[in-house]
Amino acid sequence: MRSFPEDRAFVVRGSLAGVVFTFAFGVLGYFLFPVTIPQTDSILTRLVYTIRWQMLPAFSLLTGVLCVMYKRFQSSAINPVLGRGEHIIEIHQRYIRNTTEQLVLHVIGQLVLCTYLTSQTLVVIPVCSLLFVIGRMTFWVGYIREPLKRMFGFMITFSMTSGCLLYSFFCFLMSGPTFALHE
Repeated sequence: MRSFPEDRAFVVRGSLAGVVFTFAFGVLGYFLFPVTIPQTDSILTRLVYTIRWQMLPAFSLLTGVLCVMYKRFQSSAINPVLGRGEHIIEIHQRYIRNTTEQLVLHVIGQLVLCTYLTSQTLVVIPVCSLLFVIGRMTFWVGYIREPLKRMFGFMITFSMTSGCLLYSFFCFLMSGPTFALHE
C-alpha cells in the first residue's frame, strides 16, 4: 500500500481548521446570534423549536438531491440503469450519501440535546443547525474542487455533531434518561 504523507498532512490541516472554525463559530454564535428563543423550559416547546430548526440542515440534503436530478436530466446520466454518465454525478451522489449519514446523527443529537438544555442555552440549536449547513456546503464545494479539500467541511459537521452527542451522553450519565413531563 502506497503512503501519501503530503495528502495526510493536508487532510490533518483541514481537519484542525474545521474543528477550530466550529469552536470559534459556536462560541461567537452562542453569544451573538440574534434569534428568538422560547422563554419556557417545557420539554415539548424545546423539542418543537429544535425540530423546526432541522429544516435548514434538511435543505442541505434536498439541495444535493436536486443537483443530481438536474445533472441527470441535462446529461447522459439521465437513465441510471444504463450506467452511462454516472461519473458526472458521482461526487454529488457521495455528497448525498454522506449528508444523509451526517443528518441522521445531527438530528438525533439535536433532539436529545434539547432535552438537556434550558431556554437560556437553547441558542445552541440554531447555531448548530447553521454550522451543519456551512459544513455541508464547504464539504461539497471542497469535494468538487479537490476531494482532499472536503475534510474542512466534514470536520465542521462531524465535530459539532460529535460534541452535541458527547455532551448529551455526559448529561445522560449524570442525570439518567428520566425527566419530569411538566417542568
